Amino acid sequence: VAELNLRAGEKLLEQQSFHSAVKYLITGITLVGDDSWGAKYSLTLRLYDAASDALCVVGDYPTLTALAEKPLHYARCFEDKLNTYSNLVRALSSSGKCDECINTSVSVLSQLGEFIPTNITQEIYFDEVAKVRQAL
Repeated sequence: VAELNLRAGEKLLEQQSFHSAVKYLITGITLVGDDSWGAKYSLTLRLYDAASDALCVVGDYPTLTALAEKPLHYARCFEDKLNTYSNLVRALSSSGKCDECINTSVSVLSQLGEFIPTNITQEIYFDEVAKVRQAL
């Protein structure tokens, strides 16, 4: 039944019926239960990814933020977390939680191998400006 909810939710997303999609996808998440990350990993991840997309579009940021905890905890690899992180950063930004948004973004970038200095001195700033000018 959760698979049917996923398919219905994905169809509704394609038709840009986002509020209805949220209902089906959240129902699907409820149906698979908390232990589904082991037994039905792919289905569970797809439900959470689609739900976070829909919740981001409808602007239900509190639900999206709460929902994001599970895939960020249970996803098997970093790549499986990227869609959730993307929607979470948008939700934090739109909610005016700039510090949390920046911290999450810096964390994701560091996991992708990009170093972002936290204490930017004038010397670092001018070095980076010089590198950008040279690249142009």
